[in-house]
Amino acid sequence: MARTPIRWLATALTAAVLLGIAACVAVHVVVSTRTLRNWVNTSPEDLHLDYESGSAWVPGIIRIRGLTMRGSDRNVQWYFRMEDAAISVSLFDLIHKEFHATSVRGSKLVFRLRERETKATFIAEHRSRVPEIPGFPDPPLPVTTPE
Repeated sequence: MARTPIRWLATALTAAVLLGIAACVAVHVVVSTRTLRNWVNTSPEDLHLDYESGSAWVPGIIRIRGLTMRGSDRNVQWYFRMEDAAISVSLFDLIHKEFHATSVRGSKLVFRLRERETKATFIAEHRSRVPEIPGFPDPPLPVTTPE
């Protein structure tokens, strides 16, 4: 009789460990393939994510090489690049379909921000000071469609 509860407990623990390993592998596959980028890049004008390589073998920690992101709204366009990044994420928030980076450590950060301007205010002197942002046209003209 005593063997049945022990066998049940051993089976439950084994299932929990296997489920944990499967979850780690699944997250790693999402990060290391194009899957994450495909999920995020549904509207590249608003938000675009790319990276050279990524891994997530440790639960809650994503390591990315060559991370680039760009985005825009009606008023601004922005871009950043990190050569190497280690991002800690809240697993609890991911369960609720929310991404919450609790810590981001990176090296060789490049950040660019520019306002959208009308053609009338874009004189040559001003245009020479506005940073280029890969993936967006120059000059950064305002959005003409309503939000």
